[in-house]
Amino acid sequence: MTGTAIAAYIVLFSVTFLIAPLILASLLRKIDLQDKYSSAELFIYAGGGAPALIALFIYYLLFLIPGMSELFYPAAIILLLMLSSFFLRKQIKKMFFELIEKLKENLNFSSREGVMNILFAAGVLMVFAGGQYLVLHRPLVEHDILEYATQAKIFFRDRALEYLPLRYDELSGFFYVGLHGFLFIMLSVWEQFFNSCFGLESDYLFRSMTNVYGILILLTAYYWLRKIDTRLALISGAVLMLNSGIITTFLVYHVDMFRIFLLMSSVILMLKAINSGDRLSFLLLGIFSGLSANAHSIGVFAAFAFVGIVFLLMDGNFLKRVRAALFLSAIILLFGGLHYVVDIFNGTGWIFKDIKFY
Repeated sequence: MTGTAIAAYIVLFSVTFLIAPLILASLLRKIDLQDKYSSAELFIYAGGGAPALIALFIYYLLFLIPGMSELFYPAAIILLLMLSSFFLRKQIKKMFFELIEKLKENLNFSSREGVMNILFAAGVLMVFAGGQYLVLHRPLVEHDILEYATQAKIFFRDRALEYLPLRYDELSGFFYVGLHGFLFIMLSVWEQFFNSCFGLESDYLFRSMTNVYGILILLTAYYWLRKIDTRLALISGAVLMLNSGIITTFLVYHVDMFRIFLLMSSVILMLKAINSGDRLSFLLLGIFSGLSANAHSIGVFAAFAFVGIVFLLMDGNFLKRVRAALFLSAIILLFGGLHYVVDIFNGTGWIFKDIKFY
């Protein structure tokens, strides 16, 4: 652990979990013409969605433009963020001050709800502090996370993503047996590309994924339960934060918090799309369903279910439902589902590799 590595981690963490989400939330606010979403709700979705979209962008760059210099890939991300922030500068400023006002409005000692919000925020900060302490002092351990990290090093080394019948790396002797997409892995690749610009090697950001996405799950649950009753939201938050099994899950390095947040958001967005029928909800449902599918194979089956449920339950005639289902399917493919199509026909075969067709 060095001061330079920690400083780089703080910068990368800020870019990935603060700046990129603020830009994405501002973009979503701009296209929310029917004003269906609050600034806080958009920022929660963007808090988990923006890092996943960065990972997806890295995925497409390595797949479509392999073999470029180590500087090219992080520079492409930073350039995209800079251009987006320039064109959305007014919306970003407005979104930032809206979020600050929301915090001032909801975190105060002058009302019972304000006190309960402060108690919840204090609990979240404790979970964050504990998680960050582990990030700085506990290396990557356990089978799954080591497998993802090793494959990430290979993608970073080769600066390419190639689909193969067997994902065996001759140089290291490593055989990747994962069934899922590479979205979670690409978060580590993003960190390695960023660190390579400064001659550093660390995995602090990749270690922090479980901690941050666990907190995003807490925030999402609290946000929606508070609409029913703040006391219910606080009790639910306390149950989660004081449960040893849940806390362990929040602190152990794994893909679970990442995929659960994306899946959880997809379910909420599906309900909003069915109830409101606005285009932004359908777009967000497609994006988060695609990201969820790429993050974990369970998300693939969930995405099929989302399309089917929307088709059956949304308002409108048959043709309108078909158009909505096709639109959702296209967005899901573009934002992560395409991986499985390529892998089935030109890669490992996904879950069909062990099925014999006679």
